[in-house]
Amino acid sequence: MSSRTNGLVIWSPLTHGTMFGSTKLLRPFSAVTRVLIWDIYLLADTERTKAARLEDVVSVVVHESSHQWFGDLVTPMKWDHAWLNEAFATFFEYAGTSWVEPTWRMEDLFVVEQVQVAFNADLKGSHAMTSSTTTPESVSATFDHIIYNKGGSVLRMIENAITPALFKESLQHYLKVASEDYGGSVDPDTLWDAFDDILFPPPNTTVAASLLPKNVESIRDVTHEWINKPGFPLVTFTRNYTTNVTTVTQHRFLLKKADMDADNTTWTIPLTYTTASQASFQPRDNLMWFPKTEQSVEIPQDGSKQ
Repeated sequence: MSSRTNGLVIWSPLTHGTMFGSTKLLRPFSAVTRVLIWDIYLLADTERTKAARLEDVVSVVVHESSHQWFGDLVTPMKWDHAWLNEAFATFFEYAGTSWVEPTWRMEDLFVVEQVQVAFNADLKGSHAMTSSTTTPESVSATFDHIIYNKGGSVLRMIENAITPALFKESLQHYLKVASEDYGGSVDPDTLWDAFDDILFPPPNTTVAASLLPKNVESIRDVTHEWINKPGFPLVTFTRNYTTNVTTVTQHRFLLKKADMDADNTTWTIPLTYTTASQASFQPRDNLMWFPKTEQSVEIPQDGSKQ
């Protein structure tokens, strides 16, 4: 059943509607049960439309639908934390589309369309995912590749580090607690507290102990620099062919060496690697952590992690 008013179509009880005559998107409005999307993203002919265009159609609809949870059900208290909306919508734009069309290889597209774009944007002069907004202009400026592309990339990294199952459970807990106990008004602490509830369940911490670095007491110990500092690390692997030990170092990547030498930012980095003798490319195979407090870490000859 549908109704039409001034060019706007809203289907009921479905959750999507369309607006005609523009190539732009309309943000979801506050009611949790409805999302408005421009007609070109809904009226696609699957018999005539190219695959790339269909992928765009589906991913846009999934992105905007994600805002029913990340944006409507729970909403950041400040514009400083707009990534709590857009990073999750970007993440699910690819994850949700891959559930619909697994043959489109959305995981591979994510690296090209999101991670690589984030690298290019997150150089000297960029801002952190959480950044101060004090004027309408600064609010508008914060909606850029950092909160979308980098934000989605950081969430994807966390999912792979703690496993998709625990990531999903943590998000379900976050949405439930945030909407029921906090009235839907959230900040990053609300998110990380929910993750800690799942990863560090009392009275023991066996879940986190098997997944996170030693001496980590909160997921914040892993995410802090990724969320609150600009930039990203250049990770260098140096192999000693006499001892067969590989030394791993990190430094913030910047285009000019002088800028790199002047910046001492370090991150806690989940790393995976493979070898010719034991080639494996699953997300968590040979997972090791590079703590932000260490100048370097080593991978011994047998591949065991230190």
